[in-house]
Amino acid sequence: MLLPRPETAAGGEGEEENPRDALVRRLLEHQKFRAAAELLHEREQVRSAQWQRPDERVAALAGDEYEPEIEVDLFSLLSAFQAVVQRAMQRPKVLLPPEQLPVEVRISQLLSRLSETAACGFEELFADARDRPELIVTFLALLEMIRLRLVRVFQSGGFGPIRVYKRPRPADAPRLIGDPEAHRG
Repeated sequence: MLLPRPETAAGGEGEEENPRDALVRRLLEHQKFRAAAELLHEREQVRSAQWQRPDERVAALAGDEYEPEIEVDLFSLLSAFQAVVQRAMQRPKVLLPPEQLPVEVRISQLLSRLSETAACGFEELFADARDRPELIVTFLALLEMIRLRLVRVFQSGGFGPIRVYKRPRPADAPRLIGDPEAHRG
C-alpha cells in the first residue's frame, strides 16, 4: 500500500477500492454467516431435545393410527374431574389396618432368631408371618439389616438356597434411626 501504484505514477486518477475495505466487508459478511450458523445450530439442539408427535405419514409407515391432538377447554376438564369425583364417591371404602409390626421390632425379632443358630434359610425368616403386610415388613427388615451390615446373605450356586448369617456389627456400620447404641459412640 505504501508503494506508488502504476496508474498514479502515470498520472491517471482512477479511484481504486482500498484492499482494507474489501477485507473488512468480507470479514463482516463472514461474521454474519457465522452468527446465523450458530443460531441455527442452537435451534437444532433445542429441537432435537424435544419429543414430538410424529406426523401422519410417519405414523402410517410405523403402523400406528394417527390421532390428531384436540385442545380441551377448562370447562371440559372440570366436568371430567367432576365425573371422576362422582365415581370415587360410589366406590366402597376400604379401611386398611394400621401397620401392626414396625420394621425396627421385626429387625430385633429376626436378630434374636439368628442369635440362636449360626445361619437361617431365607424362607425360614418368613415362617411366622401371618399375612401379606407381615411378609412385606419382614422383607423390609431383612433389607435394612443388610444395609446396617448386621447380616450376610449367601446363595450356593445360581439357583441354590439362600442362607442368612448374623455377623457382628462393624464399628463403621450405619445405625438404625432409634438405635440406643447410636448415641453411645
